[in-house]
Amino acid sequence: MRNDELVTDLKAAKEKIIQETANQLKSEIQRIESKPVKSTKDNYGEYLRFMSIGTDKAVKVIIAKALIEAGANKKGVNAALKLATNSF
Repeated sequence: MRNDELVTDLKAAKEKIIQETANQLKSEIQRIESKPVKSTKDNYGEYLRFMSIGTDKAVKVIIAKALIEAGANKKGVNAALKLATNSF
C-alpha cells in the first residue's frame, strides 16, 4: 500500500469513528441541550466529562468532533476541549 493510499484510508477511518460515535451520543446530547437550566456556560462542564475519557489530545479532538456532529453546542465543546488539553 502506498503512503497516499494509507493516508486516505486513515482519514476515512477517522471520519467513520467520528460518525459512529456521534450516532451513539445523539440522545445524550439532546438531553443535555434540552435542559432548561445550564450548569455551565454553553454546557462546557457536561462536555468536559466526555473529554476526560480521552487518553491523549488526538482522542479528545475526535471526541469533540463527534460531540459537535451529534448536535452539541460548539462553543461549549471548544471550551471543554481547551480545558481538557491544557495539560498537553
